[in-house]
Amino acid sequence: MHGMINLHPSREFWESSLETHVDHWFNSFRNEEIRKNWLYSLSGRQLNVIFQHRFQDKLNGQLFADNSLQKHDDISVQQQRKMLIDCSELLLHYYLLSHFSHLKLESAVVEVASSKLNKELIKKFLCKDNKYDKKSLIFILFHTNPEFIKDVFHFDKVQKKGFSSFILQDSPRQMKVPFKSFLSKEIVHELLQEYDSEKGDGFETELRGFFYHKNRIYVFIRRASDKDLLFNSNRIIHGYRPDWILLDFSLHGNQVNISSKNLNEIIKIANSITSRYFEAECLFISMKDHNSILLIAAFLQSSIEGADPNVCSFEELQILKLKLQQDNSFVESIRIIFQEKKVTLFFKKNQHDPSYITVYYSEHVLNKEERENFKLLMKENYGLTILPKAKTAVYLAELGFIRLKEVYFVICAREEDHLDWPHVFYPDCSNEIPISPDFDEECDDMLCEDCCRYILPNTHQKKRFHLLSTDLDLKKIVDWFENLLRISQLIWRKAAEGVYHVSSQDSIVNLVVLDFCTDAVHLTIDKLRIQPTVLITVRENVPDLPIALPVVKMTDLFCECRTLDEVLFEAVEKGIPKLIFNASQQILPIVPLRETKPELPKQPLHLQFTGGVVYINNIEVVNKRAKLCISIFDVLFQQFLHDFSNDVPKEEHKPLSIEKIADLLNFHSEITDLEQQIRNPINKMQRTMKEKLANQLGLSIKRDDVIQTIGWPELACKEYGYRLNPFTLVLKK
Repeated sequence: MHGMINLHPSREFWESSLETHVDHWFNSFRNEEIRKNWLYSLSGRQLNVIFQHRFQDKLNGQLFADNSLQKHDDISVQQQRKMLIDCSELLLHYYLLSHFSHLKLESAVVEVASSKLNKELIKKFLCKDNKYDKKSLIFILFHTNPEFIKDVFHFDKVQKKGFSSFILQDSPRQMKVPFKSFLSKEIVHELLQEYDSEKGDGFETELRGFFYHKNRIYVFIRRASDKDLLFNSNRIIHGYRPDWILLDFSLHGNQVNISSKNLNEIIKIANSITSRYFEAECLFISMKDHNSILLIAAFLQSSIEGADPNVCSFEELQILKLKLQQDNSFVESIRIIFQEKKVTLFFKKNQHDPSYITVYYSEHVLNKEERENFKLLMKENYGLTILPKAKTAVYLAELGFIRLKEVYFVICAREEDHLDWPHVFYPDCSNEIPISPDFDEECDDMLCEDCCRYILPNTHQKKRFHLLSTDLDLKKIVDWFENLLRISQLIWRKAAEGVYHVSSQDSIVNLVVLDFCTDAVHLTIDKLRIQPTVLITVRENVPDLPIALPVVKMTDLFCECRTLDEVLFEAVEKGIPKLIFNASQQILPIVPLRETKPELPKQPLHLQFTGGVVYINNIEVVNKRAKLCISIFDVLFQQFLHDFSNDVPKEEHKPLSIEKIADLLNFHSEITDLEQQIRNPINKMQRTMKEKLANQLGLSIKRDDVIQTIGWPELACKEYGYRLNPFTLVLKK
């Protein structure tokens, strides 16, 4: 395949509207073997969609001249695949659509298809458990109108992003022209140009489209965001990451949900749109805290009296010192029973208006349907808007302060999964198998790498566990704090990591951020008593201190519960801490001193493969009953022995692709999903070997030190796949 790339409808459609890296995927598409593997990865239903479209296309009728007398419905899947392989170089659009569909939510695809396609046609792509073949639907949408794929791209963002709700501060008079008719590309484009002119940063705010769905009007806008750089062809390209702005308007334009990194700026765009529509100055205000304290009191009273059969009595009631208007007390949190599950409700007062309270709930104990039912119950019965507690983590993740990882998984052998229990091989297998977001039981395989059994989480109604983990990005928090100092117009300097000297009221205040401070010298009493000092914490509260120092939480500064000026004023008022102990000591022993250790020479790993068991340094690293893992390791081991016995240089030891490994396995006919049945077990072995050797022997090894990953199929490498690492392994009898 050579020459120009022939793209329909245009390159701009793929690269700008869908943000697809055309050149990257085209380079891999040129490889005939990759095209073949891609077609083998498609299901029969997906192949049939492509085949029918190509067969009915008069411009490409010559491709099937030999089969012109056959009806396409009579051609088997195997024949269809073979015929498509013969003309695979003409299927670039489907290859791009396959990669486009990979991370798109099924719900987004189905919602768009339901509004664009015939219901009877959509039913043809309904699989088991009300799951749809999203890839086939994407192919059909592209056939019907490529613009529908842009709707999928946009609506997928609606499904994935979190929104903040706003309502007009004053209710304007209703206009004769419907808001939907008023909202046009020309008007929005004009308002965005005015916004860019006012902002004056040289960037263009692009209108990318509209989407109308269930009496909501979605406006999609793209704008340059944070600075970034790319490495391309040995060159660094400087630029900016795109920030997607989603405006979700009500039918009358008096309410909007906004998704953006910078709500304070984007609310100006929403204000300008409604101001133009209502022909008066409009201002949106946040709805998130609009739970009246009277509604909260009514809910508490109703629950205590047992008036609502859907909400059982409290398990416990925590009364704190905060004041509620009626009884001089405030409920911080309660635990109730909803549909036989314990749900915790958290109440938080609005800092600016105590008459409003935000209600959060512990969503992890409820599945998706139960969450919607619970929110609906609280809204309809009590008029309360409740928010998932994890939304705070999502918000902080969008700002970059934390790294958020969300995983759903099932446990292989779990006695409570009654429908699955008859199929269990090993009752003590507690392996956790992650579920990908787009998992489809009909099209995808789920295999336990430890006991090598197939798992059907939907059919056997296995309980899904939800793991939400967070990791603080301290560098991002440091940048935010130092920017706060910069915009404060105070005179300050950075004395050391986590230590700042700030001039305030003719005095120098020492700000020490405990989590940033890497030199424990700054935490000794002798150092702290030189000048007024404030301790700022990020993770935890500080334990009892031997000297009286003001302690401030970083979250209080971030949420604007306290200002920097207030903190500095308090420190100056308290003055220099008095010396309590006549000795110099470190008040926070938990702060580690950095110790530089010389890097130890890497020791060889002794490999022993005997009796179907794999040992590294006499430690069993592959589960005996994981037959598939053992079989895959045996294939890699035989290739390793072959190269070793033939004195092949270490650099030239041959890696095996997952297709080659599948061919060499005795039970090749049972392998239908190479990713699930070959690559996933290899990844599991790599992780397990690293963890076991680290935990039991204290060895610090890399993931590739036993089973090495070479290259990648998409990178045009001559050799790619897996092999036993010839540089680190030593055979042992």
